[in-house]
Amino acid sequence: MTDRDKEKIKLRATYFNGVAIGFSVAGVLVPGLAYSSDPNANWPALLIFSAGGILISYFVHLVASHQLNSLP
Repeated sequence: MTDRDKEKIKLRATYFNGVAIGFSVAGVLVPGLAYSSDPNANWPALLIFSAGGILISYFVHLVASHQLNSLP
C-alpha cells in the first residue's frame, strides 16, 4: 500500500468522523431548540429523534474506525 493510499484512507475516516459529529450535534441541538421554542413539544418524538441522531453518529463513527483499521 502506497503512502497515497494510506492518506486517502485517513482522509476518508476524517470525513466520516465529521459526519458523525454532525449527526450527534443535530441529535442533541434540534430537540433542544424545538423544546425552547415550544415548551409543550412532543417529548417522545424529540427523544426518539435525539436517540436516532446519536445512534446514527455511533454507526458512522464505526465506519470511520473500520477505515482506519484497514491501514497496515
